[in-house]
Amino acid sequence: MNKDRTIKSSLLFHCRLTALFKKHQVTVWSLVILISMIPCGSEARTKRRKRKHQNENISKADTARSQALKLVKIGVRLLRTGYYVGALDKFQKAYELYPSPKIFFNIAQTQKELGRYVKAIQAYEKFLEKAPKDTAKDLLVLAKERINDLRKDIAVLKIEISQPNAQVTVNGTPYGTSPLNDPIRLMPGAHTLVIKKKGYNTEAMDVKLNPGQTISRRVALTRPKQKLVEKPIVYKTIDIPKKGLALLWTGTAITAVAGITASILGGLALREEKKMGDSSLSISERLDAADRGDLYAKLTDGFLISGGVLAIGTLCWYLFYVRPSGGTKRIRVNSKTQTPRPSLGSSTTGLSFSF
Repeated sequence: MNKDRTIKSSLLFHCRLTALFKKHQVTVWSLVILISMIPCGSEARTKRRKRKHQNENISKADTARSQALKLVKIGVRLLRTGYYVGALDKFQKAYELYPSPKIFFNIAQTQKELGRYVKAIQAYEKFLEKAPKDTAKDLLVLAKERINDLRKDIAVLKIEISQPNAQVTVNGTPYGTSPLNDPIRLMPGAHTLVIKKKGYNTEAMDVKLNPGQTISRRVALTRPKQKLVEKPIVYKTIDIPKKGLALLWTGTAITAVAGITASILGGLALREEKKMGDSSLSISERLDAADRGDLYAKLTDGFLISGGVLAIGTLCWYLFYVRPSGGTKRIRVNSKTQTPRPSLGSSTTGLSFSF
């Protein structure tokens, strides 16, 4: 049923559209032409919008240009009257509004009067680099002359670094990473050069520069040494045996034996002496006792003398050799090792030009 209704509605619409065409004598071709004109109208509207945007941009550029010109004129007046900081501010704001390369000339002139010769040279170089073709030749020649004059009042530092990608700073101001394509231009005086790179020791040096001087410095970056941690040293006390004890005891024993022997022989000599005075013994027995007594006495004296000499020698051996030796000694148990822990002209006038 729904399908039949759709077909009937389509046929009814077709019949009414055909009747309308016949009534107003509208042909199919005129309808096609009308439809084909729709895109053309769309393209025209797009072009009109583009022109409108272009005109708006031109209008904005003219407004920015006129404002920049006003700032330049104010800056020139300030420059002529000696208000260099204010003049520089006006010129920089003018360049932000309308980046004309010609403004660099006035910026350079102001930086020169402020004594910032390096920045003045940079501004002059930007002016020469970006100046349009219609720039007056006299102005270009003047900028080159000013650059040559200012180079006499600055110093140049050339740095060669052994490692690439090292950060270079002078007085805290970064100047890029190694290798440096251009030398560093600085004002004369003392400067602090610092070179840093991750994984290497930071190198710092003081350089003193004179006007017109060019010096070169080569910096070799080194890796940090590993920190060494000392192990605690452990000591222990040991007993040192006495030296010469065997000889000491031998001498003592021989001295003792000699003393004992001398005592025995002395006792025998006394006994024979008593026999000599015994009247009950015959003369021959008393003479024999006298001979034996003399022998025992001589032997006793020999042993006593030998024992005394040996005793003195043993005593000296003990005092001068055995006694100083021995005792205790403190020695180190572990070795003392270290382990790494991973560880220009006088004119002060600016230019009031159009751009």
